[in-house]
Amino acid sequence: MQKTEKVCQNCGYIHVGLCAANTTDFIWKNGGNVVFLTGSWNQWQTSIKLNKQNENPYYFTCTMSLQAGTYQYKFIVDGKWTYDQSSPSAEDGFGSFNNVIEVVPRLVVYDETEESEEDERILKQIEGNQNKTQEQMNIDNWDYGGRLVKITTTLEAPDIKIKGSWDNWQADQKMIRQFNNYKNNYENITKLKLKPGRYEFKFMCNGIFMHDPNQKCIRNQYGTYNNIIYVEQPSSSLVSYSNAMLNSMSKIKQPELDCTRLVWKSLQFQHVSWEKMRGQIQGHSMNRVGDYIYIYGGYRGSYLDTMWEMNINTYEVDIVDTKGSAPEERAYHQINNFGNKLLMYGGLNNERILRDYYVYNTSTRSWDAADLRGIKPSKREKNTLSILGKKALILFGGYYCSEDFEAEFHYNDLYCLNLQNLTWTELRPESVLPEPRFSHSANIYKHRMFVFGGMQKIMASPAKNFNDVWMIDLEPVETELKWENLTPFIKGQPPAPRHGHISVLVRKKILIFGGRGENKQLYNDTFVFDTKNREWIKPQIEGEPPRPRFYHAACLTDKEIVIFGGNLTLGQTGIKQKNKSVYILKFEEDKKDQGNKKVKNGFREGESDEDEYGEEQKNN
Repeated sequence: MQKTEKVCQNCGYIHVGLCAANTTDFIWKNGGNVVFLTGSWNQWQTSIKLNKQNENPYYFTCTMSLQAGTYQYKFIVDGKWTYDQSSPSAEDGFGSFNNVIEVVPRLVVYDETEESEEDERILKQIEGNQNKTQEQMNIDNWDYGGRLVKITTTLEAPDIKIKGSWDNWQADQKMIRQFNNYKNNYENITKLKLKPGRYEFKFMCNGIFMHDPNQKCIRNQYGTYNNIIYVEQPSSSLVSYSNAMLNSMSKIKQPELDCTRLVWKSLQFQHVSWEKMRGQIQGHSMNRVGDYIYIYGGYRGSYLDTMWEMNINTYEVDIVDTKGSAPEERAYHQINNFGNKLLMYGGLNNERILRDYYVYNTSTRSWDAADLRGIKPSKREKNTLSILGKKALILFGGYYCSEDFEAEFHYNDLYCLNLQNLTWTELRPESVLPEPRFSHSANIYKHRMFVFGGMQKIMASPAKNFNDVWMIDLEPVETELKWENLTPFIKGQPPAPRHGHISVLVRKKILIFGGRGENKQLYNDTFVFDTKNREWIKPQIEGEPPRPRFYHAACLTDKEIVIFGGNLTLGQTGIKQKNKSVYILKFEEDKKDQGNKKVKNGFREGESDEDEYGEEQKNN
């Protein structure tokens, strides 16, 4: 148990009160003979007696298991209702206070080693200081306008404003009210540029001051509460750089990967460890964490539950001896990266279609299972599941056929798994929907999801493949979610209709390779979709490409895409070929990006701090 003022190292979130990521301990140290605990977790209906600990001084304690959520509670000491003044609290509406605790999920954990989008925004706010020396840019004199901080509240009130100690409580600022689709509620949002320090603030509505009990708060001189926010000092790695160092920092100036000029290479099992991977494997997953690519599951004559670890420098592969609650074997599952962890959902095997959720910790090599709340998506296979920042997983599409072949469904619905409370919510866009499909691809760039391809396989009818592109903004300025069919507006020659292809997001471009189309035609062609210019590009590629395939997997490293596996069955002949290689699709560094361009506000000349759609970048 720990009090949390910054990012909680136990659960990975900033939250009020004690971290209750596993079990929740309640402690009363303020005297009494008999102490009970009651709270909102059961609508204040029953209470639990605390155990007296025979220490000097004595105290009372109890442990409870609570689902994720925010709760208010009180102690009953010798028959009198009271609260702990040393713990976070909120007004109870009866002239007193309740204590507050937020129970957060224990499986998704913050990773300090992962590159932070917030750090990138700090760098972009350094204005006109690239010519300063290292001594001029020390932490003690960080006077570059501060960092942009977003403050939100879910208080139910119209026209909320905010006022705080950052300007000695002088001016109020209006908050913008908008619907948060993945949290499934309304939020009031404002952004302030604040220098490092501790600030107190309150919310206002019609001249009435109030605080948010679900955020960190402190008692003020008037006997009520203010909310608190801490703006941390930037580390020396962010501000103590000379001009030359700033220009060379990868967070400001990353080499632009040229998706129009590529080179195929292959490795023919140069290491003994690769012999373990012989034979066709399909429906597996590949995810990079650090210097390793993790290959999990798949189908190779039988369903697999093996975790492989590939070194991206040597391409050696070894089986990982995992610990914990190992998942059952599966293929066609979905795995997304979250720091040093892999979040896995679904899949299928010989027994059933799976709807379970696991987290694999690459540091401890251990699996852990979690129960998901909310309205779960129906049973389906070969859907997509894409990660939206560190906030949510977005599920789209899929296919279901009953064992007796009597029931068959294709889906085009949209679900969101909130990663903070592991709760499913169905998203209902107010627009024309894409046709139902499965074995498509979906990639999220910033907060927009792009869906390409897929198929419908209705029994007793020819299969229908797609090559359309749909986009949905998952954080729209308006409250409504809307699908947009981009297909009629895209320039260039599109790929042939297909399913079972791979799609890899390379900054603002999506690379498509392989798949299977009409008449069981297999492909080994490569296309690039430019999400900014809305254009299909046929890249120039040197080297010998892999044989045509579908249901393969791929993973992006620093300057290449690693592709492995896939079904190589050739059309209708039924001939199968062994998959003897791992294929590397290497990028050429953009020559235009190698020039000595000046950096201003964290961007190269010709770039803007607006995103590709002309909107101000969101700071979430």
